[in-house]
Amino acid sequence: MAEDPDKTQYQQPPEDPEKTYISPDGVTPIHKDAIDPLLKSNATLGGVVLTRKLGSGGMGAVYHGTHQRLKRDVAIKILPTHLAEDPDMVKRFIREAQMASMVKSPHLVNVLDVNQEGGVNFIVMEYVHGVTAGQMTRSAPATEMLALDVCIAATKGLCAAHAQGIIHRDIKPENIMVPYVHGSGSELAPEEAKLMDLGLAKMEEAKDTSLTMAKQTMGTAGYMAPEQAMDAKTADKRSDIFSMGATLYAILAGRPPFWGDSAMRIIMDTITTPHVPLTQHRRVHPAVARLVDKCLQKLPSRRYSDAIELLAALEDCKRAILAVPKPSHILKVGIISILVLAAAAGGAYLFLSRSPEAETPYHQPQRPEPKPEPKVLPPEPVPEPKKPEPEPKKPEPKPEPKTPEVVKPEPKPPEPQKIEPAKPEPKPEPRPSPKPKKDNGSIGEGNPFD
Repeated sequence: MAEDPDKTQYQQPPEDPEKTYISPDGVTPIHKDAIDPLLKSNATLGGVVLTRKLGSGGMGAVYHGTHQRLKRDVAIKILPTHLAEDPDMVKRFIREAQMASMVKSPHLVNVLDVNQEGGVNFIVMEYVHGVTAGQMTRSAPATEMLALDVCIAATKGLCAAHAQGIIHRDIKPENIMVPYVHGSGSELAPEEAKLMDLGLAKMEEAKDTSLTMAKQTMGTAGYMAPEQAMDAKTADKRSDIFSMGATLYAILAGRPPFWGDSAMRIIMDTITTPHVPLTQHRRVHPAVARLVDKCLQKLPSRRYSDAIELLAALEDCKRAILAVPKPSHILKVGIISILVLAAAAGGAYLFLSRSPEAETPYHQPQRPEPKPEPKVLPPEPVPEPKKPEPEPKKPEPKPEPKTPEVVKPEPKPPEPQKIEPAKPEPKPEPRPSPKPKKDNGSIGEGNPFD
């Protein structure tokens, strides 16, 4: 089948400003058609005072209300009167609440109560203050990180449903609530997104198939898998995988992978025509494009086997995107690298072109003196114990040199004297001791050697 050239011009239908106004919370736009008799009469259902209409779908309308006993905001889903006349639709409505209450997950809208009052069937659910993923992308497609965060959170809720054997069969952007950050009316918390609306859900191995007629198509055209479009009874976990891939495609591209001017044409394209690659609508990471292509395979056996495997693939895509540096960062690093290389080349050129002769003793460049390397001294040897040295022998005393004795000349014998008459002998005078010689070599008086 030839591709319709008008498909590339898909746009969300614009809101009619004459039929919209801002709700009492100052954030949520709602239609004038939402003001119905239930709101005008201040109706109360199950202790919940209805305040405004939030939206409507194939299985009923959803209102915002205040639970009088719990003192909290709630959402209340009411089965329309014309559907309440069909016993099978009432059973399906009650079964939705029962299956939702079986699954406990922070990524699924919790059911608080299901009841009937005054002929009106209703389900009381938690109220999520935020927008749907479809409303989030109404003005412009989401970024890859935002789309992945929303689908990762919704897939976690789908994992919990599949663990209980529940097949959703109606996954689409309008059935994913993205709450606002607590206390904020504009900043979204995509990591806390919740999957909602199990109105078309079924048990994987349900014995009672009376609620699903043979060859009946159930789901939303453009998002349901080919096998589900041909027969809703054949839908399994892999059908939800197809729908989640189509939801990610729509959040990123701003349009579903299959669409047309009628539901029948969309269903036929889903069954027979390959989807337009996501990369033809926008630039995405190759890992994201591969994930979407695998989810949208016509044969269920070529898709991810279950929500757990899909969740792992989505988280791998997020890690792959975070690992890629931003273009601005690459440009900045490249410029810095070029400047560093240019500076290094210039310095090398100046160093090599400088001649040694140009340096004079008066203009030599000051070079830093090399720091002396610390000397590593070898370890001091351990001194061996000294042996006792023998006592030195005392030197024998040398004989003192004998001073030469002065030989005195013997006196001359006296000449014989003539015998004279005896006279008294004079006493001999004492001989004076010899005086030391003077420097002039003279001999003193009275020297006997004279």
